[in-house]
Amino acid sequence: MAQVFDRSSNALARMSLVLTGLIVIALGVALDQLQRSPWVTKQGQRPDQPIPFSHKHHVEGVGLQCQYCHVQVEKAAYAGIPPTKTCINCHAQIWTNADYLEPVRQSWATGASIQWIRVHDLPDLCLLQSRHPRKQRHRLRKLSWPCRRDAADVPGKHAADGVVPELPP
Repeated sequence: MAQVFDRSSNALARMSLVLTGLIVIALGVALDQLQRSPWVTKQGQRPDQPIPFSHKHHVEGVGLQCQYCHVQVEKAAYAGIPPTKTCINCHAQIWTNADYLEPVRQSWATGASIQWIRVHDLPDLCLLQSRHPRKQRHRLRKLSWPCRRDAADVPGKHAADGVVPELPP
């Protein structure tokens, strides 16, 4: 019986299978990199928030502890957003006429929550601290966490030119 295909066809078939495999792998790697890219994750993009809140000002400048605003941080997996009452505790006495605090005063007067826009969707690694018992948390605090919020600044720009109103020292 005569051969239908030339002997080089076997090599060509092998090469095409290897090439197809390499293309599939390359496509998988490219899609994985795209999924993790700042374009998809919106890294560096800052949505406009209703209030120009600065963690850096309140923690480093004023000296507030995280637990003052985020009372559930030791018990829950998430720090959560504090109620308006927490803001009013101080801002009923200081900066009472500041224009950028008008949403806080409106929220307090109406009882409606301030509609913050989620900026960070932290990985589970950052939630370990609140999920583990106290003894384990002490050991975990020694690690370098990628989710530290103590040096975070305003989580969104609030003016057309990106300038945030100057906060009191």
